[in-house]
Amino acid sequence: MSIDGAQWGGAHFQYIGYGNQSQPDVEHNKESVRFSNCNFQNGLITGCNLSNANLENCDISGLVINGINIENLIKQYQPIEQK
Repeated sequence: MSIDGAQWGGAHFQYIGYGNQSQPDVEHNKESVRFSNCNFQNGLITGCNLSNANLENCDISGLVINGINIENLIKQYQPIEQK
């Protein structure tokens, strides 16, 4: 499935996954889910499995995960020469 150029303000997606876990060889179970050039500003992601997920070239200002401000956490652990 591919959605391109949609306006999704107010959209609610739930129970999204790879399909039938008893059929791991099915082609749609092999591809990773990808989001590109999306705006999740002020959005909420809850109850999702984000294990081994990667955020690349994303604005994380104000990103909070389970009450922890990630931007501040990263700044706290940067080597002194990079601050």
